[in-house]
Amino acid sequence: AGGIATTEAAAAAAVAGAEGKVRELESRLQEAEEGRLRDKEEMEGRMGEIRQKAKEHMKQVQEKMQQILKQKDQKLQELEAERDELAAAAALHAGAGDAVGSAGTRE
Repeated sequence: AGGIATTEAAAAAAVAGAEGKVRELESRLQEAEEGRLRDKEEMEGRMGEIRQKAKEHMKQVQEKMQQILKQKDQKLQELEAERDELAAAAALHAGAGDAVGSAGTRE
């Protein structure tokens, strides 16, 4: 009977030790899972910041491009107006030359 009691006590101690080990492993697993979730949330937060910065940068680039296009359009309009003035002046000059030439041939 003593041998059985000793065997049972040894088995109970082994079971208790195994249960303790299982609890320890479960605790470590839970800590690891919580750490993973924190890391995931942190990474998602960083990705959100990166996306926001990229959006802001793209908006700045787009605004700059619109500003450049507006300036180029304005310059083009100025050049077209200058061209039209020169063409009008050339037409007047040519018309005056024709009038002088015509007057000269009438004499």
